[in-house]
Amino acid sequence: MRIKWKQKMAAAGAAMAVAATGAVAVGAGTADAAPKPVPSKKVPVWHVPSAGITISGLLIPTPWLATVYASSNQRGVVTFSVAGGGLCSTNAAYKPVDIYWANLSNGRTGATSVQPCNFGDPTYPGLFKKAHTGSGQVVLALVVPGAIPATIPGYGTLTAP
Repeated sequence: MRIKWKQKMAAAGAAMAVAATGAVAVGAGTADAAPKPVPSKKVPVWHVPSAGITISGLLIPTPWLATVYASSNQRGVVTFSVAGGGLCSTNAAYKPVDIYWANLSNGRTGATSVQPCNFGDPTYPGLFKKAHTGSGQVVLALVVPGAIPATIPGYGTLTAP
């Protein structure tokens, strides 16, 4: 008895929803029931890039500057990525850039390693790394991979949403 009442109420609710929108579906259609992902919002990063020297395939020393990017689609979570650029044609292409962070607002700290080169595959593992920084002012230190131990750490700051 109780199930029939719930079924009638559900049918009445569906009929009212169709009438309220003035839309009637004819034929077979597909419903998009999966939740849509929240688009990432770019987070400005103010920093001095990390500098290093890598060796190209021809054994030529090549300078490289690491530029870090950040985005967020969730409060307190920042996704880091790094521009590979010229590094992707050197022997250091497979070595990740290390990013160390500390949130000055809540005391959280952490480290992550981000792959700078995608090798033609936008889903290559490690291109984007999430850090649960919490909201507030976050300071960064980053170190580029180098075949020669002549890297200069970069530093910067961002405001995590």
